[in-house]
Amino acid sequence: MQTFQKIDEEIESIGTYSYILIRELKTENDFSNLSDYEIINDVINSKFHIWLGEDRTEKHNLPNFYGYHNYDELNASDYTLLSFENFKLKIISIIENWHQNELEICRKAEIFINSKSNPKSTYYFLDLNENEKKAEWHVYSIFAGFISINRIENTVSLIEFGED
Repeated sequence: MQTFQKIDEEIESIGTYSYILIRELKTENDFSNLSDYEIINDVINSKFHIWLGEDRTEKHNLPNFYGYHNYDELNASDYTLLSFENFKLKIISIIENWHQNELEICRKAEIFINSKSNPKSTYYFLDLNENEKKAEWHVYSIFAGFISINRIENTVSLIEFGED
């Protein structure tokens, strides 16, 4: 199993309660002998894939969830491969649907996504509706999760849009 370290994190507030988060993780191990799904499973099993994961203590008694979903039920097969262009279309369309008629918010989100996305990475979308593998408790009004894998730099990025 890969052990990840967080090397960067950017949170862009795009509305009163909405955000886009990009958390970049690195491992010392080479990805060349691993499939994308093995890498995604390692990310899912890391502390970075749970709500407040890296800030939790052993005494923390909050439930484990990621978005609307029960963390313990998630696996790599829940993620669907997207082309770079389809990744951008998907995340922007989710944001536009949530922030209808708020053109400034949508434009701000699009600029942020375009500036932080790497066309050479591989992108995956957490392709579950809010009722699948549902967590007993969560904080989100809207949530969309993506993972990008950069095999050249051995990095993985968790990309989220949410409102809580």
